[in-house]
Amino acid sequence: MSSNKYNLPKPFLKAIENDGYTKGDADFSATQIIDSPRISRMKHIYKDKVKKDYYDSIFPLLGTAVHHILEQNKDEDDIAEERLYMNVDGFVLSGQIDLQVKDGDGYLVHDYKTTSASTLTYNPDGKREWEEQLNIYATLVEESTGRKVNGIGVWAIIRDWSKVQAGRKEGYPEAPVVLVSMSLWDAEERMNFIRSRVLKHSMVEGINDESSLPECTKEERWAKDKTYAVYNFTKAGVSRVRATRVFDTADEAITFGKGKGVEYRVEERMGMNTRCESWCDFKEYCSQYKQIIGN
Repeated sequence: MSSNKYNLPKPFLKAIENDGYTKGDADFSATQIIDSPRISRMKHIYKDKVKKDYYDSIFPLLGTAVHHILEQNKDEDDIAEERLYMNVDGFVLSGQIDLQVKDGDGYLVHDYKTTSASTLTYNPDGKREWEEQLNIYATLVEESTGRKVNGIGVWAIIRDWSKVQAGRKEGYPEAPVVLVSMSLWDAEERMNFIRSRVLKHSMVEGINDESSLPECTKEERWAKDKTYAVYNFTKAGVSRVRATRVFDTADEAITFGKGKGVEYRVEERMGMNTRCESWCDFKEYCSQYKQIIGN
């Protein structure tokens, strides 16, 4: 049961409750296997204990609405929202491809992502998991339909795009919708990746004690290591607001600061596990997170 802390009106609540997503008649979905096996299994173990608020589902709801509108307006030669299946070492894997665009003798496999401007500012070539997901989709298309895939990419719909920022900030997306082309791996690399991910997830099936699950990796925790920022001082003796350079070690930062020949200070920036601390629904049950924070 979800709470409604911000008193969202009933149409929002009903739309969130009526989310019709399903992975179909499959053991695993493409988006599931690129995620942490630990988190995937904890979703099952603690599904009746996690407390959520309706506002947590607003951005996913926005993404669903965008998908629906675009699906209704596809070109007649394109294929939209097709769910495909394939067998991977005895397990059924599925994926729903947002858009397949006719391209000569094959298709371009595209996915829609409703995202933030900062995501693309700091990841101009897209996020690693986007590339992994699209390469799985490419294999699903080729293996289950026989269609050739010529390329993959993400149509990023930027929910907080600003025309003013686009003209001022370096690396800021130039438009509210941009195509981020991804690297299409060769068929063998794609299949090896899929098999390895299916294996990792199949190994946690049936485990109901979270302490027996494999730990999340640094990448899965969105971990940031401790860093050391060097700030120079102005002639008036005031520390500059922005760091001149950021280093992985204190020694590197001090050496750099001394080498500039001006007054400086070094600020220690503590590392953090962003997903654990801000985005994981299961941290209160997670022994790995408790160990990380020293509890």
